[in-house]
Parts: sequence; structure tokens; C-alpha cells
Amino acid sequence: MQRIVNRLISLALINVVMLSLVLFPSSTRASVTALRSYGYRVGSQYDYTWSMDVTTSGTSQNQTGKTTQTRLSRIVGSVTIIPLGPKDDGSMVLEALASDIRAFTTNTEGVLIEATEVPSTTIHPELPFYFAQNPSGRVTMVLLNTEESRESANFKRGIVSLFQMQLSGPAESLAEDDSSGVYEAQYRTTDQATTVTITKDRTQQNYQVFADSSIAAHGSSAPSSALGVPATSRAENLAISDKSTAVFDRNERVLRSVAVTSSVAGTTDGYSGEGVAMTSAASLKGILTLQSISPRAGRAFPTFPATATTNDVITAIQTFRRVTLASSSMAGVVADLTPPTDEVATLDEALAVLSAQPDDLAATSTLRETLQANVNRLSELDMALLNGTVAPVLYSGIIVALSGVSHPQAQSILLYRFMANSALDVAVRNRALMAVVGISVPTSELIQGVQRLSESGPLSEQATLILGALATNVEPSRPQDAAQIVTVLKGRLATAQTPETIILALDALGNAGPLVELSVITPYLNNSAFEVRKSALDALRGYPYEQIASTINQVLVSPDHALRAEATAIAAASGVILPLDDSAVNAQPGEYHKEWQNFIGGGDVKGELLANLHFWPNDPFNPGWMSTESHMKARFWSQTVSVARAKAWSYMTSATATTRYYRAQFYLLGFKVYDFNKTLPCQSSTSGNMFNESLTFFHLEQTIFVYGIPITLEALASASVTVPWTIGVTNCSNPLHAQAWGNITPQVKTYVEGSASVDLAVFRAGIGVGAELFDTSLSMNAMVLAALAPNPGLGLSINVTGHFEPINAHIFIFYQWRTFKCKKKLFGVCVWPTFPWGTKHYTDLWNYHGPAYDWTIINFNN
Repeated sequence: MQRIVNRLISLALINVVMLSLVLFPSSTRASVTALRSYGYRVGSQYDYTWSMDVTTSGTSQNQTGKTTQTRLSRIVGSVTIIPLGPKDDGSMVLEALASDIRAFTTNTEGVLIEATEVPSTTIHPELPFYFAQNPSGRVTMVLLNTEESRESANFKRGIVSLFQMQLSGPAESLAEDDSSGVYEAQYRTTDQATTVTITKDRTQQNYQVFADSSIAAHGSSAPSSALGVPATSRAENLAISDKSTAVFDRNERVLRSVAVTSSVAGTTDGYSGEGVAMTSAASLKGILTLQSISPRAGRAFPTFPATATTNDVITAIQTFRRVTLASSSMAGVVADLTPPTDEVATLDEALAVLSAQPDDLAATSTLRETLQANVNRLSELDMALLNGTVAPVLYSGIIVALSGVSHPQAQSILLYRFMANSALDVAVRNRALMAVVGISVPTSELIQGVQRLSESGPLSEQATLILGALATNVEPSRPQDAAQIVTVLKGRLATAQTPETIILALDALGNAGPLVELSVITPYLNNSAFEVRKSALDALRGYPYEQIASTINQVLVSPDHALRAEATAIAAASGVILPLDDSAVNAQPGEYHKEWQNFIGGGDVKGELLANLHFWPNDPFNPGWMSTESHMKARFWSQTVSVARAKAWSYMTSATATTRYYRAQFYLLGFKVYDFNKTLPCQSSTSGNMFNESLTFFHLEQTIFVYGIPITLEALASASVTVPWTIGVTNCSNPLHAQAWGNITPQVKTYVEGSASVDLAVFRAGIGVGAELFDTSLSMNAMVLAALAPNPGLGLSINVTGHFEPINAHIFIFYQWRTFKCKKKLFGVCVWPTFPWGTKHYTDLWNYHGPAYDWTIINFNN
């Protein structure tokens, strides 16, 4: 009997245990068995501490070695998580409250100093925020108070991002979003007896959408701009590495700790060649640690049923807390990086800096920042130019600065105060016209102004070329305006009667690139005039190669070797290398071709120099053919910008003629902007300057959120370019002893600046690298001896030298604090406090001044 009683008692105990597993809440079950899903306990509160260290760094490498400087910024605090209850999708709604927030940064001596006050108007620690997390760990909802500032909202999104660590399989790719954007994270988990180790990795290639919408995700398409770079930035231009390692407590069913390490940089490559290599980057280390689990505080909390929708939850909390909430994306909101007016130099201060050094590109950068900061500064400048109170010596620097300002009024000033101002010297007007080539989004007003200039007057030919460039620039934002420009240029081509007017229209359409139907261009490849055929071929340079491949192949089998060489160059620029047995790349009897290439610097920014010389005196179509070309490119992260390209060619007008034809052309940012031709008799020469201008040609900003902290990478470049050239011929009355020569000396000076900065709400801090990437002249001299008639024998003298001025570089830090200001007082008490940004401080940490030297690149005699 006793045995039966014992069996009944045992069965009853088993039933009680089984029933408890079904009926008891998860908090009770956890003591029975360790589970693998999040299970916050309603009625408890979870207290965490967290800290984030952000290190921004700048590196410069030169012939004497490598220099790296860093600065540290830190923010620490606590966050309390209080579960309110489940909602309809099974996720737990959590109330979060940040507290004990402290911020630090390093001063110029490298000492960590604390922000003495964290303004409540900035981070709003007193405002709770809410998020929902499902049993796997993914965050499904974020609710923020509508009174949150942008900085505060981003900061709280970052805290939520820390808690999102999903319980996956041993190795799994999971979609999620956080303050940085939408991505596929690579998860790995390892189960222990009482814990689960969760590891999450991601790089720039894992993102589908970035919080900074100007960055196109890896592999997605983005329109190209006139600068040879995408109109939006690309993930390929970034190097992002993020790793989070969490310890999940299987008994408490919450995160015990999370450690994160992240780095953000421009895509960099190693140092190569002469000059200065630049790298700017930022890295972050953070930790979230559970301090305690305790019964929640005695104050009351909002409630709602387990069937509540997101709207029901919002209504319940709003009614109970008497606040206004909004459902928010996890993604951070990128700030307008235009600095407030009180942060930058006044117009008078900026003009004074420029007046002291009118040709200094760094001084023009100061003026650009001043004009970008506030449209009122642009109005002040406009009025000063109108009243004639600005010294003409400053015009060049002002034009450079205006070309880098995004506001439409800057374009109006360029148009009405410079380009269309007939009282100014033509050279100044032309300088402003050239500068608009770098404007990525030209206004309709600017386009119409350039079109008027192209119709007549001393700038008509130049304006016609620029009009084609503006079509390319405006097409991504306003394709209808681009189409209208192309229609105008096609009409001019159709009515052109002489070879030179045909060439001008073809060159302008070539600047518009693939916006023009190929059928408009290709008929001119069969024109009777060689120069027309050559311009038609050059007009194809901007088309995708697959669209022009058949046309290029037809040219490659033509008998005209000069055109075959041009077609080969177009193919090579598109990455198409012709087979070595192709006649287009094989030297003909008596033909000489020399090429040279070198890189300057590396890191975030490097320069590339290319030159070539080509002679074929026995060319049956163009006797005594001689051509020379130089090309200077700047590489920013993974992007390449053609800064300056100059070329010239010359040939006898016939095998027995006593005159020689010369043509010189210049390309700026990939656009043809200069074309000169002349026929010279014996014993004469001519010279000119293809280009002598300055402009801002590159400005890129990218913001990446790392757990709510915005890290911004920025690159800015300005250049001054001058390309003097001289060509001549002697003794051409005796072809067997005639000599022809040419000299092109491109001189390019480029000022570049790269920086990495962090915004921790109460201060902004960062580090940057500035350098003169190019301060270079490339002198190319060539002489053809006794070689201008077919098969008379050949002698060549070729000399190419490079001259490099001292390259200056520096690494600097910059920072600014929020300051207290009172907009309104009542009875001596401040009733309207504000915390605007104070003055931005710059301090050089390191400077470098390199040597000047000459470099013999080619010295060839035969």
C-alpha cells in the first residue's frame, strides 16, 4: 500500500513540475532550466553602465618617415531598462532612462579634460525613451519624445543599438538596422552552460542603406558628376569594420555585457612615390555592462494589454506620462554640416587673410567656409563687388571660393559680377567661366547665362565648351535642363558650315558625353577633314565602352594611324587593353612612342602624373607627325579625378609644304575647355597658355553613425593650374633638314585637406591632415631632326623633366565646446538659456617642409 502511495506522490510531483513549466512566468522557469531567448521580467529594473572612447587620427608619410597623431574623445553614463510588458508581436516594450552622462576630450597637450556642463537642451537625459525587443534580440520599435534634439535622438538611438544582439545559429547572416543604417550582420554564437557568447561583424559591404543618404550602398548604381566622381558617395570609398561581442545570461535571459570595436576610414592605399601620403580615420571602443537587477522603483508605470499594437502602446504611454511620442527609425539623422555663422571668420576677416596671400589655396578655403556658413555673407560679398570696394587682386581667390559654395547665390555672383560683367578684363571673366565647370548642380539661371555668352562676344567659344560640361553636371538632378542644352548644341552642329565651327560643336557635345545620341557624332568620323574626324572620335571619350566598341573597332582598322592611336587611347582609358598583335598598338617603321607614369603620395589622397610623346615622321596621311600629352590626376579614397590634361600635335600640311599645322587642347576635370590651332610658316614659332586658373574641384563629406555617435570624414581639394606651351618649326623649306619642336609645361598646385571628426553633443573634436599634393611642373621638349619628308631618315631628341617645389604638410586638431548664452532674462533671471557652439579652435601638431628637386624622366637621343 505504501508503495502505491509513494508512486502517487511521485506522479503528483512530476505533474506539478510539468504544470509549472507551462504556467509559471519565465522568471521562475529560469531557475529550473537555462533558456536561449530574451526574457525581461516585468516588475524588475536592469541597471547598466556604458562608455565610448572615440579616437580620431591623422597620418602623414613622406620621404623622411611616417607621422601619426591621435586625439581621444570619451562619453560615459548609465542607463536603466524597465520592462513594461509585451505587445502584439511578442516583443517586450522597454522604458529606458539615461543618467550620469559625462563627456571628455583631449586638449592640445593631450590631457583628457571634462566638459564642465552637459546642457539638458542637448542630450535631454530627463526624457525617457522606449524600444521593443523580440525574444531573438532584434529591436522592432523605437519611440522618442518629440522634444528631443537631433543630437539627443541620435544619442539614444545609439544606446538602443548597443542592446541589439541577436541570438542566432552557430553562424548566420541576419538582417537588422541600427543608428548607422540597414545591413546584413554576420552572427556567430557559442553556447556555454549558463551563457551564450554572441559575436556580430559587419563591413561597408554589408550595408543596404546608410543613415547618411548621400552614401550609395555597395554595388548600387549612382549617377556620375562632372568631377569624374559619383554625385553621391559610395560605400566602396569607405573602410568600415565593426565587431561586437556580447555575453548573454541564459538564467536571467538578458545581456550581461557588450564590447564593441569599430573603425571608419577612407579606403586607403600605401605610400608610393614622392610627396606626402595622407590618411585620416576614426576608431571606437565601447562597453555596456550589467550592474544590477532589482525590483523596479516604486513610481507608477504605464500599462497595456499583451495584444496592444504600436499605436496602442504610444497612446498608453502618452496618456500616462503626458508626453508626445513618435515612432522613430533606428537610423541616425545626419546634421547639416554647414557651420553656424559665429563659428567661422567674418567676411572682412576672410578677405583680409586672402589679401595677405592672394594666391594661397588655404586662404581661399577660409573664404569658402565663411561664404558657405551663411547666405548673408554671400549678400555682403555681392554688395561689395557691386560697389567696387573689393580689390581686383582678390578676384581670383574669390572665384575659387565661390566655385566651392553650394548655395545658388554663389552661382549668381559668378555670373553677374564676373562672367557677364563686360567692364572687367576678359581674362577675369574667363576665369569665372572656367570655375563653373566644377559646380555639380548648376542653377537654371547659370545655365541660361552661359548659353547667352556662348551666342556671341569674346567668350562665345569658351562658353560653348562650358555649356556642354554643364549638361553633364545638371543631368542627375534636372535631366530636362540637360536635354535642352544638348538640343541647342545639336542645332549648332547641324548648321555649322566650316571645319572649325563643326569642331567646336563636336567638342561641346563631347563634354555632354553619353547624353548625346551616337548617331549625331559618328557621321563626322567620315568627314573629309582630318581635324573634324579627330574631334568626332574624341567626343566619344565619355561613353560607356560597350556603346562605342563597334565604332572604335572600325577606327582601329582605318589606314589613318593618328586616328588609330586616338582610338587605342580611348579604349585604354576604359580599361580595354588591345591585344599585342593588333596593328593599332604596333610601332610602324620609323615610329617612336614613349610613355611615363608616376605616383605622388598615397593614403586618402595621392597624385598620378602621366606623359607621352609620339613621333611618326613618315606618316603618309600627316607627314612629320608629332604629338605630346601630359595628364595629372588626383585619387581620393577609391575615386579618381582628372585634374588637368594637356595635349598638342603638329604635322606638315603636305609632304612638300613649307608650312606646319599645330593644335593644342586642354581638359579640366575631364572636360575640354581650351582649343587652339595655327598654321606656321618656316622660321617661326608660337606660344600660349592653355589654362591659368584656380578652382575648388573636390569636396566630399561622409557621416557614419557608430552606436549613435556621428563620425564624419571629409576631403576638400583646390587647385591652381597653368599650362604654358610653345611650338615652332625651322628650315621647313628644306624638308630633309627641317626641325620641329614643341614644349608644354603643365604647372599644377593642389591643396588638399582630409579630416575625421566626432560630435559628442557637448563638443565637436577631430583631427585633420593638410598638404600640397602637387606643386609640380612637367616640362616636355621634343625635337624631330631631318624627318619631315617621307623616308628621309630620322633623328630624335626627347627630353622630359619634372620640377617639384617643396611640399608642405601638417597635421592639426580642431575642437569647439558648447557655450552658455541667455537670450532673455526676467528680473535678472535667465528664462531663455541657449547653448550654441563656440569658436572652432585649430592647433597644428606637426609640420613638414620637403625639399625642391628636378627629376629627369626621359632623356632620349637617336
